[in-house]
Amino acid sequence: MAKHLHNFLDQVERDDVRAVYAKAYAQVSDVLSRVMRLGILGFDHCVSNKSKVDKYVADSLLSLARDSITKFDSICCLLAVGAVESCHPLLRSVFESTLGIRYIAADQSAERAMAYRFAYMKGMIKKYKQWSPSHPEYAKLQADMANDLHCTDLLTTYASEAPKLVVDYETYLASSRFATVATEWDRLGNPKSKKGQRDKIEWYSLFSGGKSINSLADLASEVQLRAGYESLWRFWTGSTHALDTAARLYESPNLLRPLRSPEGITSAIATGIVMFTCGIESLVGYFDPAFSVEWNEYLQEQIQPKIDAVARMTKEMFDSPKPSD
Repeated sequence: MAKHLHNFLDQVERDDVRAVYAKAYAQVSDVLSRVMRLGILGFDHCVSNKSKVDKYVADSLLSLARDSITKFDSICCLLAVGAVESCHPLLRSVFESTLGIRYIAADQSAERAMAYRFAYMKGMIKKYKQWSPSHPEYAKLQADMANDLHCTDLLTTYASEAPKLVVDYETYLASSRFATVATEWDRLGNPKSKKGQRDKIEWYSLFSGGKSINSLADLASEVQLRAGYESLWRFWTGSTHALDTAARLYESPNLLRPLRSPEGITSAIATGIVMFTCGIESLVGYFDPAFSVEWNEYLQEQIQPKIDAVARMTKEMFDSPKPSD
């Protein structure tokens, strides 16, 4: 039985050529591992110094940084075997975490950190309200799921639990610590939109210093990463949401694009490192500005030359991969 879909290296017949590719992947893995270790070093330093800053600011920043680290760790694993396409959603996630870190760390950190937590819990309240039998949309949701292929009783499972979760979240948000955020949230929700509905509020729309920050693009501009949004967010939207699959099906007219195709690996490595280190540097700078200088000097002096060398190598070998025998 013919096999049509191969891993990239499976299409390379000569062992010596395959060994060259394997060595290149090892170089990619090495430099990404160095960046990863430096990121964790910065994170650990911040955890050790968290008592010096507001608890809620520390927890919000550290949660965003930890998420960025987990995603970058997966990116490292994927790029070490050339699997560029699978990295696109993860790279976007790292980018969003970095936006959040930079925005909270820049100004009004206490208020923005609480807004970040507040907005998440507001979203959970909305979801669980819709899953509660008393909600007007419950019956429609239940009908929409009646013929679901895999789960027809989701709402039934949560019928008794959802109302309790709504109460728990609302009780928590009623705490005095969220009073300032709640006031700002309500202020931004009025007046209503032209359709008579409350406009969607993003957490970063709050405490924006009078600026209109209502989208991820606005946020990227505010933290000086708009170019990253235009290239990373827009360019890889098709891959993330399975909108450009037809364009990626074939490598040539008669050859399916292989699994773990390294095409575009130079850009993926550069983008991942820049967005990841940008967020961690902002994190470290908030907790300990003096250590941030040392951290960045090490990155630039000890790791950046290795990053540049790998970029030259991958650009030559992989930007337009043509497996050879």
